[in-house]
Amino acid sequence: EELELKRNLKRLSAVVAQADKRIGIVTQDNPDPDAIASAVSLRKIIEKMGKSADIIYGGEIGYAENKALINLLGVETIPIAKIKHIENYSKIALVEASTPGENNSLPKEISPNIIIDHHPYDPANISAEYVDIRPEIGATSTILTQYLIELDLEISTELATLLLYGIKTDTADFTRGATPKDLQAVALLYPKASRDLLNRIETPLMSSETIEVLGEAIKKRRIIGSLLLA
Repeated sequence: EELELKRNLKRLSAVVAQADKRIGIVTQDNPDPDAIASAVSLRKIIEKMGKSADIIYGGEIGYAENKALINLLGVETIPIAKIKHIENYSKIALVEASTPGENNSLPKEISPNIIIDHHPYDPANISAEYVDIRPEIGATSTILTQYLIELDLEISTELATLLLYGIKTDTADFTRGATPKDLQAVALLYPKASRDLLNRIETPLMSSETIEVLGEAIKKRRIIGSLLLA
């Protein structure tokens, strides 16, 4: 497995080295913490390899936790709607998705050069210079953590917190699809992560609008049998 990881990173480095302009890292639409953490990690790796990259997403960054994550960690992202010609990027990486136009806003006619994902996929629909898709792993953040460790890159407190939260959310607090490799990544990240920062992401401040909506829902609650609907 370690030899395979070394070979993979050598192939990834060769693809990145061919870029003569910026690389576009496209995430799944409405990116979740795992997608954001993976994209940030891949950008760090690309920068270590001597190139630059932008993180691009479709849809919107929803949920208070995801907005808090972006704001607290200062993650720079670009909505794909603001990019006139995405084909002008020298290389395109697709993260937390594997097929253009499916759960992502990458135009179907554009073939990504790099694909890194952990969701089930149809090999017949996959075409890229570099592919690392592992459905047997619970989170793409786990794959990127392996990359960072193998490349001996420094994992800052902020990045460790981001990756840890990415694995935590995509495995539903380690109860859905978590594997020994995910837990191994958590064991490496946990000592570096900030518990205070993690708590601030998980319990973000509420806007008055959110409180109004929750209050309205509770006032209009209905009980049907053993269920309470709001």
